[in-house]
Amino acid sequence: MYISKNDIIKFSYLLFCIFLIIKKFCRPFFLYVAFHDPHRCGHTHPEYGNFCEKFGNGDVGMGTIPDWNPIYYQWEQVKVPYYVQNTEAARRDIAAQYTTISRLDKGF
Repeated sequence: MYISKNDIIKFSYLLFCIFLIIKKFCRPFFLYVAFHDPHRCGHTHPEYGNFCEKFGNGDVGMGTIPDWNPIYYQWEQVKVPYYVQNTEAARRDIAAQYTTISRLDKGF
């Protein structure tokens, strides 16, 4: 099965299949999966936003993800951790990152 770097749906299905196979044999296992979703992607795909928060949202050129309805967080309402400067730019970044994390969560 070919999985593109942006195909979370296929990848989550593949992980589920791996889990079922391992469960059948009843052996302990360790599976480490690292996603790029909660990281910045603006340097490679600026059209998707700083955290690729626009990818799959249904807008023109962004594609769609069948089971995902984007959750947009209001930057004004985001709680900023004490170690991050409480600025509009930081709040906008956190809100965009939360959108991508909600997409990743839906993939599982």
